[in-house]
Amino acid sequence: MLDHSIHNLPPQDKSEGEVLLSIKAVIIMSKGGIPYFEDRYDDFEFDPTLLAGITSALSIYMDTFTHGMKFGFESMKNAGLTISSHKTEISTIVIVSEFDLSLEIINYIRKAQILLDRTYKTKFDGTSADRSFMDPIIVYEKFETAGFKIGFKKVMSIHEESIDPVMKDRQINPSLRFQLKSFKEIADKLPPNITDVSLEEIKSYFEGKLNGKDIANLLVLAYERKVLRHRVPIKP
Repeated sequence: MLDHSIHNLPPQDKSEGEVLLSIKAVIIMSKGGIPYFEDRYDDFEFDPTLLAGITSALSIYMDTFTHGMKFGFESMKNAGLTISSHKTEISTIVIVSEFDLSLEIINYIRKAQILLDRTYKTKFDGTSADRSFMDPIIVYEKFETAGFKIGFKKVMSIHEESIDPVMKDRQINPSLRFQLKSFKEIADKLPPNITDVSLEEIKSYFEGKLNGKDIANLLVLAYERKVLRHRVPIKP
């Protein structure tokens, strides 16, 4: 099923955190379909070149509906997954997820795409032989700046100093706010001098204590308030 209009998005009953947790892969490619960056989550397996070819073909087809538009959006469902394609004049970002993306997340992706287009404008024309010019550190920095919080699906570090200020913010849902102190307990169980923690370790800690939606919302809150931070890998 193909949906070429952002206005045709189905009603979204999933929270931002639930949708983000359902994302399996992110691919960034030229508008012509050359993949330059890909990251996958939850041990998801796919052929990025094949997927890029499919989404490129869809984009060409959808051009008949989007003439003159700076941005285009289309999505299709296959085998229980949603493949959404977000394109500008020079690039395309493909997201593979279990749940449909909300308008809020689509707008975050658009903002990130603008930032990435500005950074790599001269590289996206497809003439460069270098297929690895996109620095993952920069890509995730742009994602985070734009509000696209996919970084919490990577290895994170716990910053205990950020917990107390958030717990004092009475505008935050109390049930989630007071769960933030649990991150201190998670940190205490880590080996000495280790602050890195995986998403699965965090989810495992809260299973049986919170339902899936609350765990997802807590992760978003912790990431927004810098209790959890995407660990930036050290460049070789």
